[in-house]
Amino acid sequence: MTGLPNRTLMLERLEQLRLRACRDQSHLALGFLDLDRFGVVNERYGHARGDRILAEIASRLRATLRPGDTLARIDGDEFALLMDALPHPEAASPAIEHLLTQLAIPMIDNGEAIRISASLGLTIFPEDEGDSETLLRHATQAMYRAKELGRDRIHLFDVAQDQALVARIDDLKHFRDAIERNELVLHYQPKVDLGTGDIVGAEALIRWQHPGRGLLHPTDFLTIVDGSERPGRRRASHQTRQDLRPQRDRGGARNDGRLAWAAPARL
Repeated sequence: MTGLPNRTLMLERLEQLRLRACRDQSHLALGFLDLDRFGVVNERYGHARGDRILAEIASRLRATLRPGDTLARIDGDEFALLMDALPHPEAASPAIEHLLTQLAIPMIDNGEAIRISASLGLTIFPEDEGDSETLLRHATQAMYRAKELGRDRIHLFDVAQDQALVARIDDLKHFRDAIERNELVLHYQPKVDLGTGDIVGAEALIRWQHPGRGLLHPTDFLTIVDGSERPGRRRASHQTRQDLRPQRDRGGARNDGRLAWAAPARL
């Protein structure tokens, strides 16, 4: 229908251009474009008119790109575009902005004006130094972020933000492994009645006995679990009951002694 290369051919071309950019020390831009709410267009006008609109969109996209650039249809209303031999990362911006401007011009079909907008995710190689599949995935992620921010816009993939996310996921996995290896330990600080000298309770202080970094305070690892479920609380709560039972059986604390849980709610 559009006469454009498919996903497989686009990835082959992307790999060729990626290797060329490495050799020439130039930059390569990969854009992933998705038409906004195009399903509504198909429902309202029918698939036959929807196909004509897609063909017109493909024609407009081709017209905005340079002769050597690559345009591919990934699936349905999704397109990918490749711009290589860029002298610097910002060199792609004028063409990309012009592309969205051209798409915003109403399309006339059967005498009716139809307005289309698109969200585009963009990533730049070698600033984003992944392989071809990774670059496409990153451009897709950036496109979804553009939609989250309100559609009809460009969003540049944030390499540093993605690296931070990957590191956080890795840290969270290590923390869960630490729970399974019983590396979370509890230290108890007794509470004493100053009038009688009796131990009336205890405060449980959680620490991570890290195999490489030593004993960690909660402030050193709570940011790992912030915003996720609380994987350590149930295990630590069970451990406090196990640890204190022998002391109470020996009469080490009054039967009504209380335990204060000192781990923040995020754990």
